[in-house]
Order: sequence, then structure tokens, then C-alpha cells
Amino acid sequence: MPIVRETRFEDTCDITGIENGVTVQGEILDFREHDVIVATIQRSAKVTLRWQKHANAYVGSFGGVEFQSPGPKSQTFRDSQVTPRSPLSRFRAILLIELPGVDPVRLLPYE
Repeated sequence: MPIVRETRFEDTCDITGIENGVTVQGEILDFREHDVIVATIQRSAKVTLRWQKHANAYVGSFGGVEFQSPGPKSQTFRDSQVTPRSPLSRFRAILLIELPGVDPVRLLPYE
């Protein structure tokens, strides 16, 4: 069975002012790994940070202040993939009371 890996990221990240070294927690509005973070700082300032490979961090500025962030923390989960099911496996069988002219088994889709 193939192993499936899924990475989940937190919805917050530490954002540090480069000049003063003050670190605050930002709420992530949009995130693409190794590309961009759009976050709010204390729900009052929206900052866009772009991935800088040479710095191994996301960097951006707002109001003349430069910020950086290592990005959100992540967790990777491993799971074994379930074997493929037959096309009919998405249906469940319900046994009905036998009535004249009524088929006793009816296929209904799962909800």
C-alpha cells in the first residue's frame, strides 16, 4: 500500500521587526509555502511577506518597517492509502420489507 503524506500548517506565525527585534504573532490570511504569507499584525496592519531563499525566511515591509518570519509551524502526517474500492462501494444496501411489486434491495448513495 502506498503511503500518503499530508502537511498541515498553523494559522499563525511569528513576525519579527528586523530593526528593533520585536516579535509578534501574526494571523495568516493567505499562505503558499516557499512563496508568500499575507498576515495581519494585531488585526490592525496587513503585511505581505515573500519567500527569500538566501535568507531562508519570508521578508516584507509595511509603513517603512521591514519584517521577517520563518513561516508557520507545520506537522506532517503519514497514512496508508486505502485500497481502491469497487464502483458500487459508494452505495449502501437497504433491505426493504418484501411487498408485491417492490424490489427488496435498493441501492442508495452514501451521504
